[in-house]
Amino acid sequence: MALPDKLVEAKKFPKPYLCNLIYTLVGDDFKQWVKTQINTRNERVAVEANLNIEMDPAIAAAFNNSTAVSR
Repeated sequence: MALPDKLVEAKKFPKPYLCNLIYTLVGDDFKQWVKTQINTRNERVAVEANLNIEMDPAIAAAFNNSTAVSR
């Protein structure tokens, strides 16, 4: 793993490279943090854009347990 001597060069790194670098160094704690950030953002967007729907609990359970439905 090569890192630049100057901070200015590090600002040019692509985001996926930095994420892979941090995951390599930190591990599952970083992966869990990213997952939490994504879920928090998705929930906020769903509420702000009124994207949530109401569903009968029995239908929701069948939907969530189905292996034939893409999530």
